[in-house]
Amino acid sequence: MRSWFWAGPRRRLGSLAKEPSVVFVACFCAADVVWNKFVFIQRCRGLCMVPTIEDGDFAVILRRNPFKVEDGSIVVFTDPEFPHETSCKRLQHRRVANDYLRNSVQLSRTTVQRWKSKLDSGYAWVQGDNTNNSIDSRSYGPIPRNLIVGIVLYHFSAPSLFSAFGST
Repeated sequence: MRSWFWAGPRRRLGSLAKEPSVVFVACFCAADVVWNKFVFIQRCRGLCMVPTIEDGDFAVILRRNPFKVEDGSIVVFTDPEFPHETSCKRLQHRRVANDYLRNSVQLSRTTVQRWKSKLDSGYAWVQGDNTNNSIDSRSYGPIPRNLIVGIVLYHFSAPSLFSAFGST
């Protein structure tokens, strides 16, 4: 009688697919690759993106090349002031950044010139939708594009998630 190893590739794979533990491990590995390389879910905290994203909403985030993200997209990036945290803001067009820098009274001339040169060299200007309650590029300047982790594909609130199950 032939051993399992010598049974031929088609028969070996067919018998492996019938094992529940092998199917579980294969599904787990596939989910891990998707989770780490393509998409993840994160809870958003704070009021900087209200009314677009409320405090406590969940966001489905697609990992993207930071240099291919379009202006106007909501991005998740590593916070430049707190590197162990991420922030969620809208990627603004350079025109918005230049308008702010031109009309800013609080910034010194050297700061404005430094921030403009960073914008010219490919940095990104991020800004919260709730301008009165947001710490963003108006506070810490343009951010390097390599800090951008991904874009928000979809966001939902926890109550809407649980309302499908009949809880109040």
